[in-house]
Formats: sequence, C-alpha cells, structure tokens
Amino acid sequence: MGVLEHARILLLAGYSVVMMDSRAHGASEGPMATYGWLERNDTRAIVDALETSEHPRHLFALGESMGAGIALQAAAVEPRIDAVVAESSFASLREASYDYAGLRRYPWLGKTWLAPGTWTMIYHSESLAGFPASQVSPEKAVAARRFPVLLICDAEDVALPCRHTKKIYDAAIGRSRCGSCRARFTPPLWGMSLRNFGGAYWNFSQLTARPSFG
Repeated sequence: MGVLEHARILLLAGYSVVMMDSRAHGASEGPMATYGWLERNDTRAIVDALETSEHPRHLFALGESMGAGIALQAAAVEPRIDAVVAESSFASLREASYDYAGLRRYPWLGKTWLAPGTWTMIYHSESLAGFPASQVSPEKAVAARRFPVLLICDAEDVALPCRHTKKIYDAAIGRSRCGSCRARFTPPLWGMSLRNFGGAYWNFSQLTARPSFG
C-alpha cells in the first residue's frame, strides 16, 4: 500500500495530492535512486508544473523512509515548498549504511567491525550513479534552510531507528526558538487513520514555526 494510504487520507481531508515515483521506482526511469541528490531537482520540475497549471497557494511535501529524505532535501533547495512532513527519514546516507551493514540491529557494528562493508556500500553507490554520497543528507538539508517540519518515527523501526529523526531535529535551524509546535513519535503499531495521521497533519499545516521533538 505504501503512501497510497497517506494520499487517500489527505484527499478525504480536502487536500489536492500529486504523487511522484522516484528515480528507478514505479514508472520513473533512471538506472538507480540517488536518495535525494538528483531527486530534489525532479521535485523542482513538479513544482514548476504545478505553478503553471494549478497555481497552488501552498505546497507541502510528504514522504516516508527514502521519500521523507527526498522531501527534506528538496525543501532545502526549493523555497516554494512551504513545509515538510517526514516519516522515518534517514539522517544521511552514511548513517543509514551503518544500520544496513549492522544487519538493521546493531549499527555500532557498521561503524566498527563491519566498517569495510559500510564503505563498500557507499563507494559502490557513488560509482554507479555518479553522485557524492557524503552530501546526501536530510540532516544537512534542514540546516541549510528554515522551513516547518513535522518529524515522525516509529520506536520499533529497526531499518531506520528514531536516532535518525533525532539527528535531523537537532540539526534543524531555529531549534531553541521553538516553543509552541510539536513532532510525534509513532507508537509501535502505527495505524494510519484520519484521527492520528490526518489530524496531526492538519494541525501542523496551520503552524508556522518549527516543531519541537519529543
């Protein structure tokens, strides 16, 4: 089902929705995904098309997992994106590689004993797609431009644990000035419904400051 359920919830709440297949996903072409490095420019092309045909008053980006990382990196270079909802984003490609090299259970293994495997994964991606893996970083993106962010993570997620979300929050501009907003951890069995996700999204869309974390 993926983010189709997210889109359904937003449509029921009265939002217009555009869904993008990332590079090498769905109907999109490309040899492989670059985890936001090139996809952020693809997002800009979509914004251009929307501005021409639909003339939206506000644009929000929503993504889950890799899509969340793409949304954050796109917002850093595209000021027409007003805000981002990021669910279970990776903090950086390097940080995510620690989890995968550590068998999604022991990231410290990816940083120590299995570090050669981590480096191999990163260098392989760089050579295949020709992009600087060290610069693929939602964590750096939120430090490059101030924009409202709703950060969501699952405390039981072993693929992209909540430490990724915490690193993104800590890097975001204006953290010490935020007092009225909020971010959410998803409960262990996060059920997408109009009451939880849709309600949180609606409340967030009415806010202008950055959310706090906790």
